[in-house]
Amino acid sequence: MKLFLCTNVRLGADSTDNLSVPLAREWAHGRNNKFEELPGLAYRSGAGYLVLEGSLFGAKHVPESLISTLFDEVRRTDRLETAACLDAKEYQRILTRSDVPANFHPLCFEKNDVWSDGNLEIEVRPDGVSVRQKSGSSALEIHREGETFFTGEQRLPDFEPVGFEDAQRGPFGYSLIDMDENGSRLSSVEGPVYFYEKAEARISPEDSKADMMRKIDNAVSRMDSRTIVRLFLTGETPFGKAVDRAEVKEHLQNKVFYAEVYDNTSMHVDTKALEHDISLQSEFVRVAMQDYSLSEAERSRLISCGWNALNGREVPKE
Repeated sequence: MKLFLCTNVRLGADSTDNLSVPLAREWAHGRNNKFEELPGLAYRSGAGYLVLEGSLFGAKHVPESLISTLFDEVRRTDRLETAACLDAKEYQRILTRSDVPANFHPLCFEKNDVWSDGNLEIEVRPDGVSVRQKSGSSALEIHREGETFFTGEQRLPDFEPVGFEDAQRGPFGYSLIDMDENGSRLSSVEGPVYFYEKAEARISPEDSKADMMRKIDNAVSRMDSRTIVRLFLTGETPFGKAVDRAEVKEHLQNKVFYAEVYDNTSMHVDTKALEHDISLQSEFVRVAMQDYSLSEAERSRLISCGWNALNGREVPKE
């Protein structure tokens, strides 16, 4: 007997990253496509049961169309019994519909619900889920302790991350559980639709713009095109030149799915060269260097903007 398990689907969740509208739609589309393949994937894996555990919608306001999508996918594989273990709010949301599929069984954690088809019995309690064969030969426990654990030990994957911070918890995918007279075994975990990674590019004062972009390219060179990356720029920039984060993001547009760029560089200042210079520009730099209320990054940004402005150069908008 095989059971396909998917925890915290969060079908209606919005990405917490600062995606543009087109990218947010593409992100949601990829997530929904993954869910639409779920019943078929479970069936092809030889499972007779699909269990959706935890947050099913992951949104405060769940449109009727989203519930219809869920029901349509469940009906599509009608030989697969689907049990949804839900909190009270999502459970009630399901019960308002009159078109619940015959092979879809909502169970409420707060109600200590039980569903059985004569072969398998699923019981949900506030602390988790128990699955037992009616013969009594095998059982498994899914524990809810902030995160979800199989038999209290192995961390179960969530369906798909909803943002960068969430993605750091990992893993994400599905679980296939084999039940026989010897017990229950967990296997078959797949990855997320989008990947979330951090990268660093270290800048040197001698670097030209082309050098800097090459270092950035190297930092993301092995990443999949579906990666959401946080790129940290470190090191020192040439005096009077600040990193244009918008330009870096645009440069990465076709290399990764989305990039967040963090400028942690400091500006290289030759204090000895400016020591005896009595120009307004040099005096501005000396005063800014002594302003310890600013962080290193803020001071570098201030000096760069001020130096360029005093020399009649264009000041970046960011």
